[in-house]
Amino acid sequence: QKNGHPYSSVGRLLKERIPPEDMSLQSIKAYLHEHPDEVRGILNYNKSYTFFREVEAGPIGYIDVPLTPGRSIAMDRRLVPQGGLAFIETEFPLIDNGEIIGWRPVRRFVLVQDTGGAITGHGRVDIFTGRGEDAEITAGHLKQKGRVFLLVAKKEYLAECLSEKN
Repeated sequence: QKNGHPYSSVGRLLKERIPPEDMSLQSIKAYLHEHPDEVRGILNYNKSYTFFREVEAGPIGYIDVPLTPGRSIAMDRRLVPQGGLAFIETEFPLIDNGEIIGWRPVRRFVLVQDTGGAITGHGRVDIFTGRGEDAEITAGHLKQKGRVFLLVAKKEYLAECLSEKN
């Protein structure tokens, strides 16, 4: 459940302190660790909060099913139907002992199962990467360009299906 305040990007706030090419969850954490006197102000910058409940199955998306690492994506719900099927092409980092050692192509089917305050418009997709250190490193560095293809039924076929129901 959201608190209703607009989202403000902490990454944008820190763009003059952390070079854009180095911006990641890990670099933000490192900056906060190195500047403890700034932590409170930086963390309070974004007034938007989402409150979650803990569930054993893991994070639940907005269609009320558990998110699947690498297969659940978040998109702007104003543009894409809940549970929509998509195909993505992008890159994921190759990680060895907590370090990124390269990038690998990723091409796969995914489901639109979530949304978020920073995910607005047609140019933004977030991929749920799961839990654990590698998932956190992956999520913190995913800012690659990619392509997303939404799979939808033809308009004529939908009209035919709807008329059969009545």
